[in-house]
Amino acid sequence: MQKVSIRLENCYGIGKLDYDFDFSQANAYSVYAPNGFMKTSLSKTFLDLSRNKDSSDLIHPERTTKREIKVETGSDLKSEQVFVIEPYNESFDSEKTSLLLVNQTIKKQYDEALKKIEDSKNELFKRLKQRSGLTGRTVIPPEISCD
Repeated sequence: MQKVSIRLENCYGIGKLDYDFDFSQANAYSVYAPNGFMKTSLSKTFLDLSRNKDSSDLIHPERTTKREIKVETGSDLKSEQVFVIEPYNESFDSEKTSLLLVNQTIKKQYDEALKKIEDSKNELFKRLKQRSGLTGRTVIPPEISCD
């Protein structure tokens, strides 16, 4: 198996995702992204597959969910071919893994990119605050009691 194609719609908040993973150069993918970028939704979808369970959209259950995960031959990826490390599970343990490795160079690049974004955001807020005349302090009018 060298390629895995995923076609998802309405899976745990993922509106639509079409992506082809190419495993000809590597045996695994690691997904780095800030909070809110659907990493957990993607892992839940693959966890469902590994457990032979249908996926759904919890926020909009009336929407039709589509989950197609296929290998390059066009057949469905089998549940036993999927290994998911459950997010936010501090006691996670599995016989399938003894060591998890993260490419430190890529992690460093990711961390530096996040820092640049955070610094730019802070600079933008600082300039907006200067131009708006806001001090950032909340002033409570005397007619409102905080007791």
